[in-house]
Amino acid sequence: NVPTEENIAKLLESVKGTDLEKAIYLAALGPMRRGEICALTSDDISDCTITVNKSMVEDKNKNWVIKLPKTTAGTREITYPAFVIKLFEGCEGKLVYYNPNSLYKAFKRALKKCELPDCRFHDLRHYGASILHALQYPDKYIMARGGWKTKTMLDKIYKHALKEKQKQAQKQV
Repeated sequence: NVPTEENIAKLLESVKGTDLEKAIYLAALGPMRRGEICALTSDDISDCTITVNKSMVEDKNKNWVIKLPKTTAGTREITYPAFVIKLFEGCEGKLVYYNPNSLYKAFKRALKKCELPDCRFHDLRHYGASILHALQYPDKYIMARGGWKTKTMLDKIYKHALKEKQKQAQKQV
């Protein structure tokens, strides 16, 4: 259930000025995973680039630990618009004060509060890949940005036809 641009805008407006706003931008425009977002620190930002080189995961004892990314392709640099980076000005240490589970729960509460259709936080990653595809970014660039190792994974799982982009394309025909 990939959220629409309209739904994301409504959601972002409702969480303006919070860590959840930051996390949503990182996932939707990154597209970053929950664990990657939760592991970020101020040391990972340089100008408008965020370096993804770790992830927060639960260990066998249910403790949150920082590990290497899920795949070797997961280690990457992502350039964000200046307005996103500006959200982190003055941050020292952790960029968002969530673990992956608390981030998911905060996201679900925000969706409910806004009366938006249910979706997973991970669906913001699908949105991010789909919007880049709709904007005709090359697949290799999308794969590098999202940390996908294979084009098959990107094509089969992450690229979706966004309804609002389909309508725009139909008007051009």
